[in-house]
Order: sequence, then structure tokens, then C-alpha cells
Amino acid sequence: MPETQIDLRTAVIPPNKKIWRLFPGKTYRFLQEFKNNQVVFLDFPGLVLPNDFYFEDKLLTDAIVLAGLARRDWVAAMVKANRLGKELPVEPPRNPVSYFEQTLPKKALSDRAALIALFRSAQKNDLVVVPDRIPSRQILVGEFLDEPEIRTVATAPDFYGSEPIPARPVRWFPVVNEVDLSRELSDVLRRPNPFTLLGRNFYPQIFDETYGTYRFGEAQAARLLTSGPDFTGDDNLDLSLLIKAVTVLSYSAEHGRRRFETLSEVLDVQLTSDFAMSLGINVHSPGAFHLKSASALPLVFTALFALMVSAEGAEQPRPQDIKVVNTSERASDDPCAVEIDERVRTVVSLMGFDLWKSFCERAKRLAQNPQMQGTGRARRSPR
Repeated sequence: MPETQIDLRTAVIPPNKKIWRLFPGKTYRFLQEFKNNQVVFLDFPGLVLPNDFYFEDKLLTDAIVLAGLARRDWVAAMVKANRLGKELPVEPPRNPVSYFEQTLPKKALSDRAALIALFRSAQKNDLVVVPDRIPSRQILVGEFLDEPEIRTVATAPDFYGSEPIPARPVRWFPVVNEVDLSRELSDVLRRPNPFTLLGRNFYPQIFDETYGTYRFGEAQAARLLTSGPDFTGDDNLDLSLLIKAVTVLSYSAEHGRRRFETLSEVLDVQLTSDFAMSLGINVHSPGAFHLKSASALPLVFTALFALMVSAEGAEQPRPQDIKVVNTSERASDDPCAVEIDERVRTVVSLMGFDLWKSFCERAKRLAQNPQMQGTGRARRSPR
């Protein structure tokens, strides 16, 4: 019998991963540069920022900020003077040493904090969230590609000509629709603070929209997308029964390994809420269903759904012919795939053929009619 390999394609998120929020300048002025050049930066044109400087020296840090602010005002005045044909302003000193005798004003403290956060605190693989202009109702989510001491240079020609701006390279994920986020999170993202750490209470929303299916500490989540025009009551019943079956069979795999032959046997089992998944629904197009739990249930569901959809007819695979892997980035050292592999094999072994056939048909209907698709992918291959 051919082997069926199921790829979870599940993001494994380190527990120390942080999410930052960055505002793209006054009137969202730097947004296009961020998008086009895969970078983020602060409003500091011509800033002198040595690669080996880590902000331990407060006096020098303050002087760097003062020099940067003076440079920003001068560059803006230069661009305006050139455009209007007026006398050019006097260029301020570039060297931070020239500003040692000055005191950093209170209004510049947020600039100082943002500079330290972007070029020292934000680590490689941390996420950065940037709001697009309000009419677009979109949010950018990127991932820092390098450690903070590895910097690049950007420009903002429309505002600062060719003045170099210290920047961090990022990789952008597909844009997030702002309507899929809570109003509270949306309000936080649109505050014009330069660069700050996002509260951990907002992390699940960003992870849901960025990764869909993931592991973060003890939290495990799976996303199912529906691209069909309708999601009917029958579709809802099919999905609910599949969730119920996976939950009951997973419980049985841990407690006694009882075998189930029919749907009625599954429905007769009542479990406490301690052993269940939460189900979140996004009604926007495309629709999304988010399964979450502190156990492996969401990922077991993802694997079994992919397995059922890929089955030829109602053929039930032998447990020994099933292999679960996870090819997602940074998943090679994670034991999750082994755990899910064992659980999926056990669940399949506890399903009688009639039960397997019933749920296989339901999974295929969901895949065809509301065009439901999970993250997992199943592929059959000869041994």
C-alpha cells in the first residue's frame, strides 16, 4: 500500500520571539520605501550610527540623537529651499561630539527610545508591524532578517533627497486585512509613536493572520480557510462533526484506546471543556476558522483533514503507511511532528471503516463546496 506523507507546514515560534510596532513617519511618508526596499527605518536622515555602537554610553547616545534631529531639520529645510529657489540653510555639524554640551529635550525622549529599540533591542526573527494608510485598511507584518548590529542604508528621496538613513532589512509577509484585527489592536498600531514593543496580549492576533497554523509555547493553533461563496448549515454540521470526532478519538488515544465503529458512538461521548478546542470564526472573505488549544488537537485535526481529503475514494490507510512531517522554516529541531505522527496513527487505528468512510466523505465535501483548505498537505507515494 502506498505511503501517505502529511506535511503540517506549521510555524514553530520561539517563546522569546517579540513583536514590535513601527509607525511609518508623519503622514505615512516612508511607507512606499518600506514596501519597495524591504526595510524599516526611523525619521533620521543622515544619522551617524557606527556599526559597532550599542548605546551603552548615555552621553554619546544623547549626542547622536541631537545630531540626528538637527540633521533631520536641516535636510527638510534644504529640500524645501531647493524647491522654492531660496537661500540654503547652514549645515549643522554631523559629528555627535559637537552636541556633548547640549541636553536632550523631553520631546526627543521617544526618538531616543525608538532608536535604541530598533538598533539594539529588536532581534533577528522578531516581527515588526506597520500600518498602511487608513483608506487601504491593511497592515504590514515583517520579520527582521539580521541581528540589530547588521544594518543597511535607505533613502527617502521625496522628503530627504539622497541623504542616507540607517535601516534594518526585513522580509514582508502577505498583507493583513485590518478588519480581521480587533479595534483595540488597530488603535494601538495607528498611534504615531515611532517604534515600540507590542503588548503580548496582541500576539495571538498577529500570529493568527501571519502564520495561520503555529506552535507558540504551549499554545497550538490551526487555520482553515474557505474561499467558496457560501458556508451553509450542512457545511457547519460537517465541520462540527469532524471537530467532535478528532477530539473524542484523541481523548481515546490517551485514555484507554477505545475503538469507534459508528458516528453515533462518537456523538454519545461527552467530554469536559478541559479537553477541547476553541473555535474562532472570521466571516470576512475569504472566511477563516481558527482552532486553538493548549494540547496537540489543532495540529492533529490539520493532519487528519489533509489525510481524509487526499484519500482515494473512501480507502482507509493503514497506520503504518502514514508519515507526518513538518517542513516549515525552523521546524527541524522541533519534536512536534513526531508527537503528531504518533497521535494521527493511533487515531486512524481507532476508527472503524464505517466511521472513517463517513468522515472522509464529510472532509471531501468541505474541500469541494465551501472550498475549505487547511495548512497541512498530504501526498501519496509508492514505497
